[in-house]
Amino acid sequence: MPLFQHDQNGITQSQQNLGINGDKACGASCILCTAAEFGTYAGQPNDSDAKDVYQRIWRGQNDESEVSKIVAILSSDFNLKASIIEDRAKTGKAGLRAHSPDFEVAYAGYKADIQGLPREKRDVADPFKESDFDGDARLMLVVVLPSGLTHWVLARRWNGSFSVMNPDGGTEDTLPGIVAWMNAPFGTTQQVGTVTYNFAGIVLRVTP
Repeated sequence: MPLFQHDQNGITQSQQNLGINGDKACGASCILCTAAEFGTYAGQPNDSDAKDVYQRIWRGQNDESEVSKIVAILSSDFNLKASIIEDRAKTGKAGLRAHSPDFEVAYAGYKADIQGLPREKRDVADPFKESDFDGDARLMLVVVLPSGLTHWVLARRWNGSFSVMNPDGGTEDTLPGIVAWMNAPFGTTQQVGTVTYNFAGIVLRVTP
């Protein structure tokens, strides 16, 4: 299957009369592209379907997506499995949560949301491996904007390297060093598309 892209910003343009803003619809874009690449969603991801998915996974209107709802819709609508991989060094109290009280609050909300979901907490050096992409897995990465807001991007192993789709613009970049970046200390930035991010140490690994 080919790789797919979707620009979350199109939701705002096509749904503005309904008061729908796609600024935080990155999770919906990643869901549809993942499902399209696995063949469980037909065709090119579009703004209308992304809007519908976003409304089902957001915390509140035009708010960020909840991981539990992403996992649920991947399973119920697209017959895909998802599990969480977490780098304890990044998500622990000495990691990104030490940078701002906002991260502490966000992480508490995340922990409450994912209760009961498959979750692997890795407490080792270089917690992420190229083998995490085995089985044609798609990795949805939680990244952090300079503003402190979180965002989803979609990483895949492709043509002997790694390709990352950024819903903010619907861009596609070949990033051969992405695993090294995922294992680097918080504060090590990476440009994906036109935006520079930190990696939050949280991955949603999606498989058929």
